[in-house]
Amino acid sequence: MAEVSEDLKFQNLYDHYKDSFSYLRQYLDTRDRLLALILGVVIVMMFQLFSPAEAQSVISQLISQKLGLKQSIDFSFIGSVMWFLMLSLCVKYFQTVVYINNNYKYIHKLEDEISPIYKNAIFQREGKFYSDDKSLFKRWVRLLFTIILPLLLMLVLTVKIYTEIFLGESFSLIILVNGIFYLSILVSAILYLFKVHSKSTKRK
Repeated sequence: MAEVSEDLKFQNLYDHYKDSFSYLRQYLDTRDRLLALILGVVIVMMFQLFSPAEAQSVISQLISQKLGLKQSIDFSFIGSVMWFLMLSLCVKYFQTVVYINNNYKYIHKLEDEISPIYKNAIFQREGKFYSDDKSLFKRWVRLLFTIILPLLLMLVLTVKIYTEIFLGESFSLIILVNGIFYLSILVSAILYLFKVHSKSTKRK
């Protein structure tokens, strides 16, 4: 079997680097879209918290109009759909962020393989330069997205499920299902926080 030349090895490594970075950009865009959707669902839930009567009327009529229904949909069912949507978005968001963190570490390793060939830092834009950035702004952004926003999200969801269980008219199967959705989000958020702040995921 013929030996692969150094130039071909480099070309394959560089192509793999470009593909890896392209996939990373796609996941970054996905993360941003998921965050926007989560914030949208949070706004709807806060509308339900502070103006329950108005929220029930507006949301039920809006969904009925969009679906072409003559009667309004049961708002408790809509509430459960919102909880399920929140769970789905949060789990997907957490998975995406963890993947992005792991991918940055992988890109850093690829840069370590490519950079010595040029004996300079031309291939260190996304890996080493990113991890070496110790600015206060970067630390604030990391604090905002990995601690403050998840905690604020859980605060809103905790208040929401509390009002449904203890301030609602009566306990029902739908409320039980909503409680399961809430607990699933809570467990996912806790595991996510442990993952992104564990030593094994921090870039050196």
